[in-house]
Amino acid sequence: QEKHGEIIYAQNNSWSKIASSLPYLNQEERDRITLTWGKGMSNIERMRLQFNDSISYYTYVLADKSEEYTYSYKKSEYQIYRNYMQQTSFDRIGLFGKTYIIKEEIPKLKWKILGEIKEVSGYVCMKAETKDTIKNQKITAWFTDKILVPIGPGEFGGLPGLILEIDINDGASSIVAETIKLDAPQKISLPK
Repeated sequence: QEKHGEIIYAQNNSWSKIASSLPYLNQEERDRITLTWGKGMSNIERMRLQFNDSISYYTYVLADKSEEYTYSYKKSEYQIYRNYMQQTSFDRIGLFGKTYIIKEEIPKLKWKILGEIKEVSGYVCMKAETKDTIKNQKITAWFTDKILVPIGPGEFGGLPGLILEIDINDGASSIVAETIKLDAPQKISLPK
């Protein structure tokens, strides 16, 4: 059983769907966002998940230094570390020009495993659902029991296998595994 590897995910955010679910916007503001962004307007980010038997690390994929700055702004910092032996998380998240460090226990999501299956990136996956009560979001995950690590992209995990696909609010955001490499052990060091 492989307990180490690297996965590249495509993270797709549909801005008009995200805006339509925000409770503090009125209908005129939602319509304006739909006109500005279009119904199909979205952006796709490539994200990397590296993991071994006890630690995972999730962040942007940068091909070279020129990709760090796009559209005249710097990408916000986004680094998600998980230590599964100690059940702790260490996250660096950029927001409004500042970087926030969040250290806490790994959040435990209450998943409901359903009977549906489908193929994602060459692996047969099972469906699981949960609800984020704070953000009022329905989260659907597809995980495989062929890679027995309880991790996934971003802050998601806790299932009996690796999460290869996440869907938030019926397509407002989605994260799908594109490439999976399980051949080399990953040396991941948590920040001090």
